[in-house]
Amino acid sequence: MPLDPAYDAAISGIESGGRYDALGPVTKTGDRAYGRRQVMGANIGPWTEKYYGEKLSPEQFLNNPAAQDAVFQGEFGRLVEKYGPEGAAKAWFAGEQGMNNPNAKDILGTTVEAYGQKFMQGLGQPAAPPPAPAASSQPMGILPTSAPAAQPASQGLLAQAPQQ
Repeated sequence: MPLDPAYDAAISGIESGGRYDALGPVTKTGDRAYGRRQVMGANIGPWTEKYYGEKLSPEQFLNNPAAQDAVFQGEFGRLVEKYGPEGAAKAWFAGEQGMNNPNAKDILGTTVEAYGQKFMQGLGQPAAPPPAPAASSQPMGILPTSAPAAQPASQGLLAQAPQQ
């Protein structure tokens, strides 16, 4: 069953402004995020193999909107079934291991809690009040596609491991 298109609009709005060719900044682990929904490079091979039927490199993924759509439908869909929409957004951002740490931050300073709030606002729904002081409202950063790609060295924005 296809995901609610509002989920895609909310995630891609936060992550890339809807751009399939978006590149995220290189993280301290040397990895970076790719595409419309900013999938970490280390997840691209396993997730494209699982949801697209072909293991792609980050560069191939960046140039393949159909693969990006398949990965989002499959992985975010799995997360929505398991955690509900806001929990899925937090897991998309921080990985399932990091989604319950509301103050964990990515390289840009965005917290798990703030990401969940941005997602819910993108759906036009209020998010639950944060359990900690107000989080950073810094938007996600996207680099020009002409930036050189780094070799993936880690999983996820907050060291997310590939999901099996």
